[in-house]
Order: sequence, then structure tokens, then C-alpha cells
Amino acid sequence: MAIQCCFERYEKKYCLTLSQQRFLLERMTPYMKKDAYGEYTICNIYYDTDDYRLIRASLEKPVYKEKLRVRSYGVPQEDGKVFVELKKKFDGVVYKRRITTGIQNVEPFLSGELPSENFGQIGREIGYFSRFITPFPRSLLATTGSPLRALTIRSSASRSTRTYGGATRMSTPASATTVHPSRCPAAMC
Repeated sequence: MAIQCCFERYEKKYCLTLSQQRFLLERMTPYMKKDAYGEYTICNIYYDTDDYRLIRASLEKPVYKEKLRVRSYGVPQEDGKVFVELKKKFDGVVYKRRITTGIQNVEPFLSGELPSENFGQIGREIGYFSRFITPFPRSLLATTGSPLRALTIRSSASRSTRTYGGATRMSTPASATTVHPSRCPAAMC
């Protein structure tokens, strides 16, 4: 199966109590099926400038914003593959472009030591953005849950979420509960 490297979708996120989550999942379950990969941990390291320019701009709810992150599905091993992603949100639509690389290439790539041309057009875009902002790893978000798929809703029921400030590596999660349903085109589900 080919790895998707470009995404365009509408995204709505909600914080729910445990009882709201149970109610929603009970009503949605007959119309959904479990993700083909089952339950797994998603690890994200978010990058920002030395003065946290990206998150500060994002909190102001602008019409356009950008994020740079490294994501893995499962806790990455030393020789594992990860995604380096540039997320852009404009007028309520999320655009994501990503490359796949070995975890050992992330820091050399983002620092400019490893030429972005080695990763095609998307690599050049991420490389340009990295040179523009000079990114530092700023936070880690790891979630474990059981993603569900439907024609118009993509829901991720996470049983555990852990965040860290100033993170420099990924680790396993602890406990919290969140649900983040979002609307997306049928082709994405």
C-alpha cells in the first residue's frame, strides 16, 4: 500500500468528558469500523522557534497558520521510519504535506545538514520552512487509542495522552481521555 504524503481535509476537534465519549461512541459504533492497524500509539514531536512563534501565532486563531512536526505510528525504534510533516491551516481547511525518513535523518534534515533535495518537492518545501524558522523540538504528544473509520467522520478515541514541554525524544504515554472527531472528504476515510 502506498504511503499518502498530501492531505486536504476539514478538521473539527472537541474535548469530551468520559461520559460524553461513551455516549458518542455508543451511537457511532454501528456505523463505523476499526482502523485496519488496530490500537496503537501515535507519537508527535512539535517543532517551534526559540521564542515559540508558531504556537503563539496559532493561539491567536489566525486565518492561516503552520506547524512542523515529526510523527510516528507506534513508538519508533532507532532504525524506525517517521514522518516529517508540514501542516497548514487556511480558512478552516487543513493541508498536510509529509515525507517519510529514518528517525536518524530527522535532525540532520531539519538543520539543513541533509539536503532537502534528497526528499523531492515536499522535502524542499519542508526544508525551506525549516530554514525560515530555525526549528527546535518543543513538545511531545503521544496518544494511544483505537481509531474508527466512517464515510464522513474520522474519530480517534484516545485512552491515553501525554504531553511534554521541551521534548527531544518520543516515549510511551500515560493516562487521560480525549476524543477528536473531524469531518473529512469520503476519499480520506
